[in-house]
Amino acid sequence: MSRRSRPTPSSRGRARGKNTRAARVCLFFLFYAAGFHQLISQPVCGVTGPDSVFFDKVRYNAYVPPDFEIEVVVHNPAGTRIDSLVAFPRSNPRFTVISPPVLLLADSLLPGDSARARFHLIVQPRAVSGEDTVIMSLSGKSGMRGECLLVIWVEKEYKPENVLLCPSDTALRISFVDTLNTYVPAPLVVPLRIENRGDAPSKDTRLLYVATPGLAPADGQDAIVDIGTLQPGAVADRIFRLRIVPRTSDTTVGLRFKVQGYGGLGDRIIDTICETPVTIPALRDAAFELHCDSSPHIVFDRGVYTPNPFEWAVTVHNSGDGFAKDVRAAITLPSNYRLDSLEQNEHTLGNMPAGSIRQTTWRIRALPVTRPDTGVLCTTVYDVFAHNAQCCDTITLPPVRSSDMRASCLLLPDTIGIDASTGIYQPSQTEVRLQISNPGTEAVDSVWAEIVIADPDIDIRGGAPVRRLVAVRLLPNGFAEVSWMLAPRAVPQDRRSTILFRVSGVEIPERITSCQLRIAASLLPALVCSMSSTPADTLHYNIGTLQYDSLTLSAVVRNTGSIAARGVRVSLLLPSGMGLAAGDSAVRSLGDVLETGGERTLHWRLDPAVRRDGRLDTIRVEFHVGAVSTLCEDWIFIVGIPPVTVLSIPSNNLAQYNRELRIPIEIDNADGKQIQHIDCAVRYNPAYLELLDIERTGDMLENWTFFSDSRPGRIDISARSDTSVLAGEGILMHARFRVVFGALDDALRAVVTPLSFDTVTSAVNRGGVIVRYFDGAAVLSGDCLPPLNASDRYVLLNASPNPTSGALSVHADLREQAHLRLVVVDALGREVYRVADAIFHAGTHRFTVPAGLLRAGRYYILATAAGRTTTSAVTLIR
Repeated sequence: MSRRSRPTPSSRGRARGKNTRAARVCLFFLFYAAGFHQLISQPVCGVTGPDSVFFDKVRYNAYVPPDFEIEVVVHNPAGTRIDSLVAFPRSNPRFTVISPPVLLLADSLLPGDSARARFHLIVQPRAVSGEDTVIMSLSGKSGMRGECLLVIWVEKEYKPENVLLCPSDTALRISFVDTLNTYVPAPLVVPLRIENRGDAPSKDTRLLYVATPGLAPADGQDAIVDIGTLQPGAVADRIFRLRIVPRTSDTTVGLRFKVQGYGGLGDRIIDTICETPVTIPALRDAAFELHCDSSPHIVFDRGVYTPNPFEWAVTVHNSGDGFAKDVRAAITLPSNYRLDSLEQNEHTLGNMPAGSIRQTTWRIRALPVTRPDTGVLCTTVYDVFAHNAQCCDTITLPPVRSSDMRASCLLLPDTIGIDASTGIYQPSQTEVRLQISNPGTEAVDSVWAEIVIADPDIDIRGGAPVRRLVAVRLLPNGFAEVSWMLAPRAVPQDRRSTILFRVSGVEIPERITSCQLRIAASLLPALVCSMSSTPADTLHYNIGTLQYDSLTLSAVVRNTGSIAARGVRVSLLLPSGMGLAAGDSAVRSLGDVLETGGERTLHWRLDPAVRRDGRLDTIRVEFHVGAVSTLCEDWIFIVGIPPVTVLSIPSNNLAQYNRELRIPIEIDNADGKQIQHIDCAVRYNPAYLELLDIERTGDMLENWTFFSDSRPGRIDISARSDTSVLAGEGILMHARFRVVFGALDDALRAVVTPLSFDTVTSAVNRGGVIVRYFDGAAVLSGDCLPPLNASDRYVLLNASPNPTSGALSVHADLREQAHLRLVVVDALGREVYRVADAIFHAGTHRFTVPAGLLRAGRYYILATAAGRTTTSAVTLIR
């Protein structure tokens, strides 16, 4: 309302206070202008407009007034004019300017003049009633700025607040009842409550069902329910009925409803949703699988059908996961059959739970027919829930009759000769015809003919089946014919082959007839081969060379045919795990003519892979030329080898008199060898060394059960583990000695004393793992002789463990920075692996040759630095 209008009684006090404050603001600006306009050229302004805005409590959708005008009056009391004077309301989220946001009051406002402008504002809603201030800003040239205020009290927005209460998940329970074959409850009843907890009515309120997979509105249930106007504090209860859609698996869905109404400023849509999880169990449905007995073989013998009556059995299996109620089986008979006396057309099987099996049997009689009859016998199984299935079978009923059948064969031509100039059969094939007649008085049904060829050198051409249907019905005095095309293979000598035929029909005994075909001897090569191996039957593994013994295969082929063989191809067929020597080929060609009576021998050198278990392998060689081929084979047993490991003592041990010497006992890679027991006996010279202790701290046997028995000159050690196997490679234990050589007369002497294994009493896994022992040594010097320097070589080289069946660790010690080239070569000096080729700083460098990179054998590691080469030999075992 404007300042000239009167506020309502409820707001009169508030309006009076606001007008007082506005008057004080205007008086301040007037006082300011009267006392100080000579110092500052500033305008004086005032704003008028409503002091209160109320919310409509009749329609509850708008403010009163919904929009209003404010007027700003500006007076220039100063002695200078104000150019380009503009006014604009300052930004305020509670009011929106709907007229131009900035107005030009005057191009030039002279001293003593006044200007005015009106702005149109619209109210934005408040959540809590309160005061808001409209700030009117002024601006002009030469930096003139000013502002004036209007305080307006704005009432809060009244709007509805709908709350939708869904039932809890425990209140909505769905189950599937097998005996009813349906979900319960049906329908699902969902009670819903809508409460308006706001302070304004909810207009045109509606309850909406949000589509949920597995649930649909029941018949007669609308997806949208009108509630109308819901006053503040009012409650509406509604019932919603849903139909449950069958599920194939247990599923939990979110059942969602929405309540929607209109209210508040502008009657906007206000909605809310509630959701309840509902579990829908899987549909358990019955499914019938039927098995009908095959049709009985009914024959007409001596004037009667046999068997008659016959039994017809049907097996019913409920293969579903649901309950079948009141199951019944009904039979449907062809026209020439009837049920035996006292038999019912329908049998009751009762209730069938899931997985159950029932069987029912009917006795059926066949009625006489004068011609062959084929009927379909069917059984239908069903229950009260409309589950059903059907199985049918065909029954053939022979007629009451008398019939006969005769058969004969004819070869065109009956002799296959040979063309002496080409060595090819002429003609290359012959036609055999089988003629069948019915001299009886009744027709013969289903006449079949079968050709039987016992000779493997005769083939049927064209893919024709050996058994063929000659006639569906052969009438009295009828005649039928069927034929096959035959082609001979090359045979070494003349022969006569018998071709047999079997003819059968319904109710007719089987008839057999035969023809003879003469085949001339062929003019083709004939290959015969034999094989042998060295060694003849068993291949052993040589522990000394760490390889299998040499295996050589020899194959001899001979041409025993009537003509020479040209371009004979040879194919060697090897079993898995067997390879050829490098450069050899499994496919060869003889390359020239193998004359009649000629013979050729071929050799292969085979390379079997190492295997843990022995195995009998078959090796085959095939020789073929054109359509002629032969295959020969030989057998050899390849001995499996147990795992091999290496126990070693280094030879670079060095110590001085009365000093302590720790000597390691090392093992190569133990992975995959299942080592759980180690017996180790080591000999030493007690005149040079005195045993102090056996140490295991930090070594591979640290956590094993350990026994040791020592006496001068010998160490006996036994270690085992019942819970783990040895893994990796490295030091099993350390023998700690004190050097007793080098006193008195030996003070300036040095000696090399061996450290050796007793290979008789040492063993791994009680002999289950083959062990190779490499003895070590210690270089001892007297009390007055400094420790010896092992070498003056530029690079020191050490490879460990050596021998090894796993990865090889190479240590290279450089005296100073240099270019180091480190390679592995075989026994012929050929480089097989480059370890390093770069510049390295002084000190010790460690490299690894990966396991499986090299085959078993002896190799050399060459380390070249500063023009000098150091060599170390290593042995790889597998």
